[in-house]
Amino acid sequence: MKFKLQQKSFDSKKAKKVYEYMKKLGFFLPFRKTFQGSTGIILFFIFWVTLMGNCSRLTEAPLPSGIPEGAKYLSKGLWYYYGPNGELTLHYKNGALLGKGKIQNELKTGIWETYIADTGSTASLGSYQNGWRDGIWKYYDSEGRLYLLITYAPEPKRNFFITKDYGNENGLYERYYPDGSLEERGSFYSGYFNGKITRYHPNGNIAVQGNYLLDLMDGKWIYYFPDGKIEREENYSKGKKNGIFRNFHPDGTLYHETTFKNNIEIGTKVIQRNDRKIFIKKQN
Repeated sequence: MKFKLQQKSFDSKKAKKVYEYMKKLGFFLPFRKTFQGSTGIILFFIFWVTLMGNCSRLTEAPLPSGIPEGAKYLSKGLWYYYGPNGELTLHYKNGALLGKGKIQNELKTGIWETYIADTGSTASLGSYQNGWRDGIWKYYDSEGRLYLLITYAPEPKRNFFITKDYGNENGLYERYYPDGSLEERGSFYSGYFNGKITRYHPNGNIAVQGNYLLDLMDGKWIYYFPDGKIEREENYSKGKKNGIFRNFHPDGTLYHETTFKNNIEIGTKVIQRNDRKIFIKKQN
């Protein structure tokens, strides 16, 4: 059973779910004699249909200026408009352009570009193939500066329930500081961080070097002070701490060392500097 009002379709199953949810929240406690049993559900259906049918703000928002005539309301203040040759434009509630591209067989295809509401500058730019991002995509901040570059490919991919915009990241990615210098470089496989990763300090020196295995830290990870000296060393095996972990003072002196096996600490040796004397304490 469906109720159709003002070009909107309301499913009784959906209304029942809303009824049960509102009941759990205690919404009907003041009206518990009215909204009880099957009669209560029927009365709620009437309430639901009356509300949705008589409140135009819940079904159709007025067309803001700057949005093409014939555009349709999407949700949360967003609008969409189908132009000729499969062209689609998306608009913010203030009429500003949110994005544009082409639709073929109900899937995004070809070049797509999105925009920042306040400035109108490009937020992202890249292409789609059969609804999936493909090739190199560029992402920009509100000042128009490139801050992220990600490589996509149709396969391999992992599916997310609500979107096709994630899950097929494959290949190089880079993130940049506001001045355009490189902040991080790594790679994806099927939407997972995978392979070598390097992060950089703002001065250009290496900050972190490590390796991912399908989103899990794997192998040796080394962290550096801005001057290039080692800050700490860590060892992982498929996301678990395995091996020796060391920490260093800025002058390069070791001050802490411990060993892990499958995330369990199995031995600690603490080394501390004090007036040029070294004190060693072993813990079993």
